[in-house]
Amino acid sequence: MAVRRRSPRRSAPAWREKIAGFYHLTQPGWLGLAVVLAWMGQDAFAGRHLAVGLVWWLAAMVLAGSAYWRQPDRIDSEKNLTPRLEGWILAAVVAVAAVVRWWHLADIPHGYHFDEAMNALIGLQMLQDPAYVPIFGPPDAPLPTLYHYYNLIALKLGGISAYATKWVPAMAGTATVAVFYFLARRVVSRPVALAAALLLALMRWHINFSRINYVGILTPLFAASAGYFLLRGLETKNRWHMAWSGLSVSLGLYTYYASNLVPFVLGPYLALQLVWDRDFLRRQWQGLLFFLGVSLAVFAPLGIFALTEPQRFFVRNQQVLIFNHVPPEQAVSAFWNNVKTTLLMFNYFGDCNGRHNLPETPMLDPVTGVLFGLGLAWSLAHLHRPHAFLAVWWFLVALVPGFLTIEAPQGYRCIGAIVPVALLAAIGLERLWQAAKDLVTGTRVSRWLWLALPLLLAWIGVHNVGIYFGRQANHTACWSEFNAAEAGMGWHLAKLGPRTHAYISAGSYNYPTIRFLAQAALDSEPFQLIHSLPSNDPGDKDLSYLLLPIHDGALELLRFYYPGGKETAHRSPFDFTLFTSYEVSRQEVLANRGLAGIYLGAEGKRKEVRTVFPFRPASLEMSGPVTAKWEGSLRFPNSGRYLLRLEGAATARIYLDGRLLGSEGVAAAEGWHRLSVSATLSGERAVALYWRRDSAAAPWNLVPDWSLSPKTEVHGLTGAYFRTTDWSGDPLFRRVDPLLSLLGHDFSLSAPFSVRWEGTINAPRDGHYLFEVLSNEAAWLYIDGKLAVANEEADRTSQSTIRLAAGPHAIRIDYQKKAGAYPRLVLSWQAPGQAKTKLPFTVLSP
Repeated sequence: MAVRRRSPRRSAPAWREKIAGFYHLTQPGWLGLAVVLAWMGQDAFAGRHLAVGLVWWLAAMVLAGSAYWRQPDRIDSEKNLTPRLEGWILAAVVAVAAVVRWWHLADIPHGYHFDEAMNALIGLQMLQDPAYVPIFGPPDAPLPTLYHYYNLIALKLGGISAYATKWVPAMAGTATVAVFYFLARRVVSRPVALAAALLLALMRWHINFSRINYVGILTPLFAASAGYFLLRGLETKNRWHMAWSGLSVSLGLYTYYASNLVPFVLGPYLALQLVWDRDFLRRQWQGLLFFLGVSLAVFAPLGIFALTEPQRFFVRNQQVLIFNHVPPEQAVSAFWNNVKTTLLMFNYFGDCNGRHNLPETPMLDPVTGVLFGLGLAWSLAHLHRPHAFLAVWWFLVALVPGFLTIEAPQGYRCIGAIVPVALLAAIGLERLWQAAKDLVTGTRVSRWLWLALPLLLAWIGVHNVGIYFGRQANHTACWSEFNAAEAGMGWHLAKLGPRTHAYISAGSYNYPTIRFLAQAALDSEPFQLIHSLPSNDPGDKDLSYLLLPIHDGALELLRFYYPGGKETAHRSPFDFTLFTSYEVSRQEVLANRGLAGIYLGAEGKRKEVRTVFPFRPASLEMSGPVTAKWEGSLRFPNSGRYLLRLEGAATARIYLDGRLLGSEGVAAAEGWHRLSVSATLSGERAVALYWRRDSAAAPWNLVPDWSLSPKTEVHGLTGAYFRTTDWSGDPLFRRVDPLLSLLGHDFSLSAPFSVRWEGTINAPRDGHYLFEVLSNEAAWLYIDGKLAVANEEADRTSQSTIRLAAGPHAIRIDYQKKAGAYPRLVLSWQAPGQAKTKLPFTVLSP
């Protein structure tokens, strides 16, 4: 039988070999072209030309993905980098990371945000109460509490200060850079891993959160640690490396919600190992058991909490989930918009929140952005390689919080993407590094290649550090986002010390920032116009009024009641006032209480003495009987009918607002009223003024000294507040409003309601007066019973000019609030020959 011979294998056609040779020779050129196109895309993005930039970037990614299709991962090919030199360079990189995270840490960023203060307060509570060992935070900070135990240590070692709490993020950020190097060392060559660690050390995105007392800074640290030990454990088959990876995963779950995604990164990666390596499970089963066992054991307490109290555990997720903020028919478009804006935040349009970023600036500098884009393109084209798959999958999973929550793009909720972004930038740099080495090997230029890399990194560092410590630190949006006003109030109160009682604008009162920064000296209450001026504090402390700009009008009243006070406007570097402090000494507080007393003795002797009840006539050293007259003003704490009586006098007559009071009492509005008391004193009995509400069961009580003032002038208008919007029915309450300023935080009523203010306005001279009404719903101004200004549209200003004779005129203002929050009414005028101002309270009388 004849044997059939196989024909010899044909060699590849010569033309194909020529094409392959040409492609090999021109590969560096293709990658260089990809870099040029990517840079053109970055330039287009900087000019806000999105479509043009995307075209250039698409072309660049195609070239980058195909130029080095079969380029090997020569991660151990560098012979000149000895372990000792590698160690010294890594130490220098970590030192750079520490410097940019600790330099001016107490001052930049200025202020102390709400969330920072809440974290500090929880740590402080742990420090002060050893029995308080929570696993999950309170409603204001619904997160696991591992971070707060680090805060506890910082507060114990560094003292109770904002600076001490910032040690934690600074140390965590610095440690992340070191851990990231060892992770990158598993993926790229040693020189590139060192350069990538420096990229992360100088990444403005990471620097920013390394200087803020936010829980999320631990997410990159534990994620990088989990990734490194997992890759290292798979390489060495060391069960303890795998255990450390499992520990890192679970510790991350005790920090920020972004860490919850790390198991969804490593889990699929391990599952795909079964596809890539059929012997994977046989060789790695012991390490995998250690990984899972440690993870589950450490996570168990928090997992039990999540199962038993799911509402507390998932409350923050529900608060920010985008589907809870848009109608169902808009859910898909809202989600797609989040995906687009989140993917574009690295190179095109970044986070707008000044706490997270220089608003609208891309999260990455242009060079890092190019490296990241090229690395992403190459990794997408090589997903069959485990490390490329891990980097891409990690990056996409870490962006899920940005895809699913409000306020996209969100640099903080996507903080878990910092490590994979840096890893992808390292992969991009690796491709360029290997291409450059291939291009210059054997030439004189090769010796300069090592110099080019440090120069590139130096430019990146100067760019990032310059933006963060220059533009971002001094940008008004960034500066004010850290609750600069409340931080200033807290530091101010801390300087004043515990001998001060503070009145704080209601919008800032009880703010965590103030509570933490001034906690050692904090004795405060919310500022309320009617009850806080003059102060109703017992009078054993100095006073400090800390008022936001919305309360600037109250400064008129402070100057009126406490003319000796110290007024200071605390301004920002951007020429606007953060808050105004008004300091009043204890002596001046007491001097403004009681009534002005005039005493006439039987022999004609006269004395003028400020009087606080109870009062003993014997202190006058005058022969009786003594005729006494007390004048000033009286503040009623609530509207209603009151009875007043003077005990200890032979005869007494009490006048309120110029009217003699009888036994039936008086229906009084809340607030200040003119008071005059005439009496004949005889004997040694103490004289005291008493009041009670009009009820047989109500007791008679001594009128407190803080409800009496020697000021005989009462200014403002009497307002009747109705629960209806048409001033119908009985008023809910009545009060004397010295200032016509309705502010949401200070106002007790919610819509719907209406108010009618009445009284007199004193025109200082004859002439034409311009009146202006600003309101967020309808308001009408009447002078002498005639309509002067009608402002019937929301958020509108209306004005009118009328002629007034010098002297008092009847004034009435009607305001209605049918819906919405934050009522607003501002009344201004322009007197003859004067500039337009808010209507002074001193020209109004109830």
